[in-house]
Amino acid sequence: MDFDRQKKDILGKIDKSKKNSIDTNIESLINLINSKSNYYTSSSCSGRIMLIEKPDDKKQNCRWMYVTHELADINEVLSATKKPFKGKLWFKFESVILHVSCNSLQDADNLLILIKGLGLKRSGIISLHKKIVIEIIGTENVESLIGAESNLLVDETYLRAAIIDANEKMALNFGKIAKLSSAVAKL
Repeated sequence: MDFDRQKKDILGKIDKSKKNSIDTNIESLINLINSKSNYYTSSSCSGRIMLIEKPDDKKQNCRWMYVTHELADINEVLSATKKPFKGKLWFKFESVILHVSCNSLQDADNLLILIKGLGLKRSGIISLHKKIVIEIIGTENVESLIGAESNLLVDETYLRAAIIDANEKMALNFGKIAKLSSAVAKL
């Protein structure tokens, strides 16, 4: 299947994400990339702060007790930690992630040069098989075990500090999305 047909098919599909919509903070970047003839997006997340209950090691059994794609509300996070949980409770911040299909290796190289120049240094080509796909991924992340066996392992002081840190990382993350939008506009 040629690139233009793949692009039309992918962009015509229904959003199957858990949220069922594109994150507001990345929507203009996605629209910009998709407006370029040699690129299209296949998945994205603008970044998120969350509490996840993991009763076991199976991803499908995880429960999001709190999630936001914006700055976290300290009181809402603290309230969510008081809910009953099984297994382990994790506090996480994940930065931007975006998958972009490219028409050619030269297009991929052009985009990678631009991305790496913005400090998104973990980004790279993740597929060359049926299509050329670049993963754009931020480096700021937080993953902290905060509860086990229905008991919190940390105090409120720690949680507040972790939430403030995650919010600072989210703000940096949004800045990188804005810089990436400005750079992609010049492609």
